[in-house]
Amino acid sequence: MRREWLRDMLSRYGAIAKIAYVNDDPVAQLMFYPEAADPSAVGTSEHSIYLHCVYNPTTCRQRMGVGRALMGDFIAQCRAGTGVCKGCRLIVADAFNTGEFLPMSEFYRKFGFKEFGAKQGPDQVGGTSTYLSVSGTELPRQRPAFSSIEDDLKRAVFFHSPTCQFHYAFASRAAKIMSEAWPEIKVRLIDKWKEPVEYARRNATWAVVNAREVREGPWNETAFREEVSRALSQRSHSLM
Repeated sequence: MRREWLRDMLSRYGAIAKIAYVNDDPVAQLMFYPEAADPSAVGTSEHSIYLHCVYNPTTCRQRMGVGRALMGDFIAQCRAGTGVCKGCRLIVADAFNTGEFLPMSEFYRKFGFKEFGAKQGPDQVGGTSTYLSVSGTELPRQRPAFSSIEDDLKRAVFFHSPTCQFHYAFASRAAKIMSEAWPEIKVRLIDKWKEPVEYARRNATWAVVNAREVREGPWNETAFREEVSRALSQRSHSLM
C-alpha cells in the first residue's frame, strides 16, 4: 500500500523525503509533501507544505544531531522554494509522541514552530498541531470538528493512511481487539486517501466507535479498551 502511494507521489511531485546517512548507512528520514496533495484535507492552501514526520529509530545514531540536520536542510529548501517546496509559505505538522524518543512537539519548537488548534494530550499519538511561517502571513487551515453520524451507531470505523507504514497495522490491530472483545460490533477500515468523502463526513482523528470519536489506540491497549467501552455505553440518541 505504501509503495503504491510513494510511487504515485514521486511521479507527481518528485522527491518527498530526505534520508540521513552516517558512514554510508541510512539512519533517519524526514518526509513531507504539499498539504493539498491529501484529498482528505479540506481547505488546504497551495502554498502549504505538510511535514509528515522526522524519524530516527537507530539507537546508536541518536543524539548526534541527525534529526537537526534533516530539519535544517528541509526548512532551507522550503525557504528557497525548490523542488516540491516551490511556492512554500507555510510548513504545518501534526506533532506526536510515541513514548520512545523526544516528543515531536518539543523537537519542532526548537526550530520555531508554533502550536495551534486543540491538543489531545502529551502521551497520545498525533497530539499537537504546529506550524512554521516561511514567508508572508499565511496561517494554517481551520480543521473541521468531529461530526457524529447515525451510520456509525453500533459500529466501529478506523481510518488509516498510506503515508505511514504503521497506520494500517494500528487500524488492523484495533479491529482485531474489537472483534475479540465486542464481536457484535461491525468494524470497517477506511483508507482516507482513497475514500476522502467518508473521512470528511466524520473528521475524526482516526477512530469512531458507536458514533463517538475515540482518540486512544492499540499502542495503549488498556486505555483503548477503556475508551471504546465508554463509547459503547453512550445512549444511541446522543448524536450531535
